[in-house]
Amino acid sequence: MSKVRGIKANLMRGCNLFFLILFFFCIFLLGIILINKKNIYPTNKEIPELKNVFGDITINDTSDILVIQHRVIDFVKHEFVSNKRLDILANLKLRKGFCYDRSLILQKIFAYNNIKITPIYIYFNTRKPKTSRFDFFTMDLGSHNTFEVELPAKFKFKKKIIINTSKKMIFFYSIEEYISLSGEVPRFSRFILHLNNRNGKFLSPSFFPDIY
Repeated sequence: MSKVRGIKANLMRGCNLFFLILFFFCIFLLGIILINKKNIYPTNKEIPELKNVFGDITINDTSDILVIQHRVIDFVKHEFVSNKRLDILANLKLRKGFCYDRSLILQKIFAYNNIKITPIYIYFNTRKPKTSRFDFFTMDLGSHNTFEVELPAKFKFKKKIIINTSKKMIFFYSIEEYISLSGEVPRFSRFILHLNNRNGKFLSPSFFPDIY
């Protein structure tokens, strides 16, 4: 009987330790999400510069989305700036950046308009005819930075749409349509919601995953 009690006691201690670790992990994850959300909203220095470069950045309907998205694509040319912490002020000054730079600029504009944002990490293995979930953990994986917005009721446009960060938008796509129809990424790509592309580092410290 004492042996059985000892086994039960060990199991109980193991379960308690597991739930304690899970609790602190959830607290840590919540903290990361809150920090990320704060970093996405444009600062007092960034707001006037965004307005200076792109004009009126107010989004009242879907036509405003296209106008602003086109301006960002035209202004931020496809050239490398830095692999350090992202800084949209540097991108606006230099007038260049990659998809993750444009993505952060656009995300901040949507956040300024209180529109819900969901980052999407799109990944693909060009060495295989089909990308598997396990390819996420491989080296030299192809990826793309984009994000999804959920438009408020006043837009009368219920579908969640992807904001293109490389080319001017003509159509409004869902994430599935974007991968299969846009031609921006391979059709065998996979995606993870709420995870930002780690090619860009806009958080400090940079070892935090970009989850929000």
